[in-house]
Amino acid sequence: MLALWLTGYLTMLPALSPLEPIRLALFIAFLLLALATARSLARVLIGVAVAAALLTSGHGGGAEVLLAGVDFGIVFAVFLPTLVLVRETMDRAPETQAAQMAFAKLGGEDRLAGLTGSVHVLGAFLILGGLFMTGPFVAAEPDRARRRREALAAMRGFGLAVWWSPFTIGMAFALTNRPDVPLLHAMALGLLLALLGIAISLAVFTPGPAFKGLMRALQALQPITVPAGVSILAVVGVASLTPLGTVAAVGLVMPLLCFGRLAQLGVGQLLEGSTVAARRLNRLGDEFLLFTAAAIFGFTLQATGGAEFLAGWLALDRLLSIMVPLAIILLGIVLALIGVHSVVIGGLVVALLHPVEHRLPDLIEVATILIPWGAAAMISYSSLSVVTAVSVYRLSFMDFVWSPNIVFLVLMSGVVALVFIPLFWLG
Repeated sequence: MLALWLTGYLTMLPALSPLEPIRLALFIAFLLLALATARSLARVLIGVAVAAALLTSGHGGGAEVLLAGVDFGIVFAVFLPTLVLVRETMDRAPETQAAQMAFAKLGGEDRLAGLTGSVHVLGAFLILGGLFMTGPFVAAEPDRARRRREALAAMRGFGLAVWWSPFTIGMAFALTNRPDVPLLHAMALGLLLALLGIAISLAVFTPGPAFKGLMRALQALQPITVPAGVSILAVVGVASLTPLGTVAAVGLVMPLLCFGRLAQLGVGQLLEGSTVAARRLNRLGDEFLLFTAAAIFGFTLQATGGAEFLAGWLALDRLLSIMVPLAIILLGIVLALIGVHSVVIGGLVVALLHPVEHRLPDLIEVATILIPWGAAAMISYSSLSVVTAVSVYRLSFMDFVWSPNIVFLVLMSGVVALVFIPLFWLG
């Protein structure tokens, strides 16, 4: 994985592009080695995806589809390792400990109301780190019913962060499939929808102390707002002002910022943090297998006409244009509810969008990919975020799956459809 990460940077240089076949061979070897220690879910999905592609080789699948899936997965070879380094850096930064101590002082309804906003901010920057940072405080709650309420509030904030954060895998997946959409545009629309979601969450679930609790929680996070803000602005700037896409921008900018911050903490922290991050890269096998499987599924559906069949079966071609993304989003929520992984949902959504993409603005397509992805992060028992939440909040899978968050997601789907109306009008 370390070799893949490094060759990913090298192949960004035109003079070193001949290294691309070597990198592809490294990635295929990595996927094969990752199978030995992968979770059952990753093994099953990649096995079924490869089998489906080979069985449909006479209808446009086969080796070409498998290679396309590998090409898609390798794009993340500079992105996912970067997230590991970001997490390791923030774990060692004193501002993280300061934010934890400030958040620990929140209590009662203030903490319940503040969890959605605080985990949203933390999740947008630290991804699963947002759950780990709040986990000790929620898990310490002795009343199980209240602990569940707090955990569900945190998951709403986490899932909404997927809709706009450039550091989430969902955003990287969506913009890799729709590279013509500027990162800033995708973030602006996603942030608008996420803020509406936070407002609705607070109004419905904690109507009394909502604003006060949110403000106190955000004040507790002040120590990390500066590094988070600088990081997001730097990534958006590089992605907007250069030909690099979002994935490459994150991969280039964040290691420099992380190494700089670790160096500020001392040479020992720089060496130890870098070493620990490198050792954790072998844990990325599951994610790459899932990405590759989802891409192979999607490409197989498109190559064999399966996407057109599904779109026709769902009557997407007969719906009003404004109803198409809503129908796909609701389908994604149903799939998340029965436990389908967010990556698989993303691959299916991309395939369903293929036959109707001429009817939808590209920006709406990006949001249509991200919203079901965020829904799966909240309620799908196969989602890594739900698996993590079960552990850190001391609850069961069913506490997250069959929960009021289902109603929240359905309600937000209607809000999203209303926001999409002016975008359709603008084209």
